[in-house]
Amino acid sequence: MDAIAVLVHDRYQRQRVTGALTQAGLPAREIDRDRPVPDRVSVLTMHRAMGTEFSKVVLAGVGWTSDAEQRRLAALDPAKRHDAELRARSLVYVAATRARDELAVVRR
Repeated sequence: MDAIAVLVHDRYQRQRVTGALTQAGLPAREIDRDRPVPDRVSVLTMHRAMGTEFSKVVLAGVGWTSDAEQRRLAALDPAKRHDAELRARSLVYVAATRARDELAVVRR
């Protein structure tokens, strides 16, 4: 199996995606501090993926924001909200560049 990764926003999504892949019969492993393994689909946060490279990458949940995050952003003044949104977009860009051969983007 080529090095395949699913990149998500947070640990909660990482756990959900790993469970769904395993239930579907695909060998998947949550990656936190350990190294990705080539015989399983690696599921890790976009932050954790920095500095890594995979043959194929799926970005899951792009454009999705939790209710708590939406409330946090709404409470910020406009300049800080703009900066937070720029950082979030930059993170998605960096996550997308982890793909060497193929990239798939899933909104939800």
